[in-house]
Amino acid sequence: MTRAARSIVLVVALVLVLPSRASAQQAPAGPAPAQTPLRLDTLERDTLGRHPGMMRATAAIEAARGRAQQAGLWPNPLVGVDGEDLRTDEAKYGVFIEQEIPLGGRLGAARNAVLAEVERLEADRERVRGAIAADLRTAWYNALAAQRRIQVLDTVARLSVEAVEITEQLYNVGAADRPDVLESEVEAGRARLALAGARNQLAAAARRLAASAGDPAIEGLAASGNLDAQPPDLPRDATIERILTSSPRVLTARAAVRAADARVLQARRLMAPELLLRGGAGRQRGHDHLGQQGWIGSFEAGITLPIFNRNQGGIAAALAEQRIAEAELRRLELDLSAEAHQTFADYLTALRASEEYRTSLLIRAEEAYRLYLARYKEMAAAYPQVLIAQRSLMQLTEEYLVRAEQLWTSVVRLETMLSGTPSAGRSTQPPPSGGGGGH
Repeated sequence: MTRAARSIVLVVALVLVLPSRASAQQAPAGPAPAQTPLRLDTLERDTLGRHPGMMRATAAIEAARGRAQQAGLWPNPLVGVDGEDLRTDEAKYGVFIEQEIPLGGRLGAARNAVLAEVERLEADRERVRGAIAADLRTAWYNALAAQRRIQVLDTVARLSVEAVEITEQLYNVGAADRPDVLESEVEAGRARLALAGARNQLAAAARRLAASAGDPAIEGLAASGNLDAQPPDLPRDATIERILTSSPRVLTARAAVRAADARVLQARRLMAPELLLRGGAGRQRGHDHLGQQGWIGSFEAGITLPIFNRNQGGIAAALAEQRIAEAELRRLELDLSAEAHQTFADYLTALRASEEYRTSLLIRAEEAYRLYLARYKEMAAAYPQVLIAQRSLMQLTEEYLVRAEQLWTSVVRLETMLSGTPSAGRSTQPPPSGGGGGH
């Protein structure tokens, strides 16, 4: 009896130290760390350096710069020869050069329009950078929470097996009833199912992290980080104001408005006429009517008259595109304001909930577990009460892990809205694993 009670005390002591040891234990299965754990800053730098989205955005900027250079170039001159009456004694022949000169700043307007597009693409590259980083960080915290859940549930599963063995020993000596044995076996089964589900979630999280990083080789590596770390301080008013004024999404939309303005100016410059200059030198085979012989210079000049084609359709289309860009900017500002307020509300909810779990609920659940244990040692409580208290502690720990994951997901989305696009607003919360955990 005394020896069995000491075994119970040992099992319970292992559960009580679970909060401090769970994060240091290694998962026995799933994508366990086989090499040096991954660091988020290193992985993010490498991902941004090789991601196809960044390569595409950079190439689009280079292509636009090339178009801007081309748009400012003058038309090439036309050089040729001409002849007249070549089969007679009065044959004339010569050379000429012809140059078309755009007037009214047409070339400058065309170049400025493409440079405005370069500015928009540069702002959009920052948006793409933020979107890639957001997806990577979200996958990172998913993997971190999945690893933590594996560590906790692995310990719970092992303790549950030990509890079954101890309860059976107590039953054999008459210190426990058959329902106690059944309860312990049910609890062990629940722990095994929860651990299996957590391993599946970890495998999925590892694959998503590898896909977000664009490197399948990291799928077997563990994420190195602390889910309990203090999140950054994000004051509501200042954060939302920065999102509405300096988010790359807003900057990209504003650059699109400026590009539309530049295209309107370019369309209006196309109304300007073009000057055509032509000069040359000719020679007549015999004498001319004055009895002279030799080379004779010639010069012609002309200008187009914008009478019928004043680019009316082009100007109308450019003005319509300008209105579209301005409306899109206003729509984005409204949507971004609503999204920022909702995300910040989610951030505050998760922050307060995780703090409440960490500083109050988990402490109280652990204290209740200790009290039931003390009463059980004094034979004043039944073993199922100890199991219920243990289950409550583990369930609260699972809820805390979910809240911590929600907290970091909200932090990622807010930081991304300050430096890029959120990752499609999809939920990153994993389904409940069905078991408890330790804090």
